[in-house]
Amino acid sequence: MGLYVSHHLYTSYGLNTVNADFLWIPPYGNKPVYNSDIWQYTETGRLAGVSGNVNLNYLNGNKSLEWFVGNEGPSDWAKDAWNWDYRKELSMVIHIHMEL
Repeated sequence: MGLYVSHHLYTSYGLNTVNADFLWIPPYGNKPVYNSDIWQYTETGRLAGVSGNVNLNYLNGNKSLEWFVGNEGPSDWAKDAWNWDYRKELSMVIHIHMEL
C-alpha cells in the first residue's frame, strides 16, 4: 500500500514512521524535502488530447515505472507534446516523467 500525503502533513501526523510500499508527495512547484517515490509537481498541467488541467508527476525513487502501473504492452501508452509517455486509464490520466 502506498502513501499519498501533503508535504506539510507528512511529519505533523507521524506519517514518516509508516511502513508504506511507496511515498507520493505533492508539494507543487518545489521538490519535496522528503525522499519520495513520486513527486506531484503541478495540478495545472496540460496534456494533448485532454481538456482541462491534469496532475503531473516525476518518478523519483528506485522503483521502475512498471512497478507502479504493471507490465502492459506499449499500445497502452502515448506521447504528449513534450514527448513524455502517458497512459489514459478510465477517466484518470497517469503521467510520469522519469528524470535521469
